[in-house]
Amino acid sequence: MSMLPEPFELLELKDKESVTVQPVNFKLGKMIIHPTFAGAPKEKEITAIRISLLVGISPGKMPYLDLTAGTLVAQLAPLLPEVVSKKRSVKISAVGSGPSKRYTVEVL
Repeated sequence: MSMLPEPFELLELKDKESVTVQPVNFKLGKMIIHPTFAGAPKEKEITAIRISLLVGISPGKMPYLDLTAGTLVAQLAPLLPEVVSKKRSVKISAVGSGPSKRYTVEVL
């Protein structure tokens, strides 16, 4: 698995926030992050998914989103081939905050 190139466009949702996106492509890769919570390592290599979005419909500045939460990556990775091939949308919702935040995924 290769490193995802910068710049990163990280998905950041607050508790009970949601975003609906229509991925047109995706890539599973690695990313180096620099956690800031107490007791965190200086840097950490994680698995991430970069989802490419329809032009003009991205919630960020780039035409893609980088998803780094472990539970989100684990839920979404097996769904993406079918989501992309069938041109489906995905609703991603945050539950909680901080390191204990979890995400739910709904294919629309």
